[in-house]
Amino acid sequence: MFQISAEKDPSKDLYEDKFCKCSVCYSAPCFLFKLSLFLCSLAGVIILSMTDIYETAVLNVLVLQEGGVVYDIWKSPHTETTISVYPFNYTNIDRIDEENPHVEELGPYVFKERTQKVNISFNDNGTLTYSENRIHEFDPISSIGDLDDIIYTPNVPFMSAAAQGAEKGVLTQIALAAFLKGLDTRPFLPVNILEFVDGFDDDFSIVARKLTSILKGQTPPKFGMLADRKGVSPDKITIGTGSTDLNDFGMISSYNGKTILKYWRTEECNQIKGSDGTFFPPRVVQKKSRVYMYIPRFCRRIPLVYNGTENIINDFPSKRFELPSNVFSTPKENPDNACFCEKKKCQPSGTFSNSKCNFGAPVSVSHPHFLNGDKELRTNVTGLNPDSEKHKFYIDLHSIFGLPMSGRMRFQINVVVHHCPFLSQLNPIPEGTVLPIGWLEFGIGEVQGFAKEVIYHATYTAYYLKQVFLWSSFAVMLLTFVCLFTHLKAKKKMIMTLG
Repeated sequence: MFQISAEKDPSKDLYEDKFCKCSVCYSAPCFLFKLSLFLCSLAGVIILSMTDIYETAVLNVLVLQEGGVVYDIWKSPHTETTISVYPFNYTNIDRIDEENPHVEELGPYVFKERTQKVNISFNDNGTLTYSENRIHEFDPISSIGDLDDIIYTPNVPFMSAAAQGAEKGVLTQIALAAFLKGLDTRPFLPVNILEFVDGFDDDFSIVARKLTSILKGQTPPKFGMLADRKGVSPDKITIGTGSTDLNDFGMISSYNGKTILKYWRTEECNQIKGSDGTFFPPRVVQKKSRVYMYIPRFCRRIPLVYNGTENIINDFPSKRFELPSNVFSTPKENPDNACFCEKKKCQPSGTFSNSKCNFGAPVSVSHPHFLNGDKELRTNVTGLNPDSEKHKFYIDLHSIFGLPMSGRMRFQINVVVHHCPFLSQLNPIPEGTVLPIGWLEFGIGEVQGFAKEVIYHATYTAYYLKQVFLWSSFAVMLLTFVCLFTHLKAKKKMIMTLG
């Protein structure tokens, strides 16, 4: 190998580099090429290591669009939700005059739920509107008990009539009392588990639902733990697709055409902007900030807060978000709840009245077994044993994409006793007593099939590609830096030699 020095032939552009041990070009075009390559690789290193442009590009692949990567997964989820129903059987209704109501928890009675999005329409503002079609199938293997098991449960239509009758005039109250006595309607009814789940009627509730239909133009459904989750829902939900703003990805923007509720005293408490439970905003989850979930049955959205726990769930990194322990507390314990008190009267701590979106029925929700609730709730009704591990509400969200990986969403349905003059059946039970009806556990199943494959590639393949691009850019940056340094050094030497 011959070395061409500036002394031998200064006009030559080829020079043997001592570092590379090869002939390299020192012309102006070659210098510009090296400089361009260095600047491009430097930009690549900065973009990949100091910005979220790459992550945003990956997230943009996951936006909801017809024919998109996740559209079919969202439309027909590959995960199967399990719903465990835990009824409370009232064992001493014949002794209510002498002692407090006593309950015995039965179950679980487990149902597999499959959900499909139907009547989908894309809107011009980066949202889409849909309804849900749900199908339930009883799982006898996972259940403890059969659908024909008989329990005694509070007669919600009867108690609803009593609560609403208490606010009417004397003549109405007398007529109501006579009507209920004539039908031999009682505060507690024997029903089987299938009726308890899908809805049940007695003579009074049949008449009451018909009257409501005539007077208000709406027919209340039968009261059942899952009565409103069967078949095609009439509700129309509008969510953000993420195409215009990733922070709106999966977030409800309107429900049945309404962008805000009118139940509560402040605009903040009337907000419905929250997840429908399918997706959560990725950026919010990554920042470990509070996320919201809108639950129509609750007449409100609920907050979920990061509890500091991170796990590998179904092979994916996940963060755990929980329902705060004070979410149903009185304003004294949680000032944010002041707006939810009806007529400036608050429910007992640990319960939340959702009668406003349940045809005025005096129903409320709480944690199972009144977990985190006032001790008086478990004194007025005996047989309850709250346990945080068994009864808390949590969801494990994918650390990057905000997809539910696992979770147990648990809540209890209750009915509040209100006395009505001339209606003596409820007199043995103190006014304001909260009677638990039963509680539900919604279990999020593991992601499977094509959905898992898509999430895997978005999680790991995209990450490894980023590392390849980053370190390749870094290597090219270093190499071109050395070449530029050598080039400038050689040019300097040539100039000094010629001088």
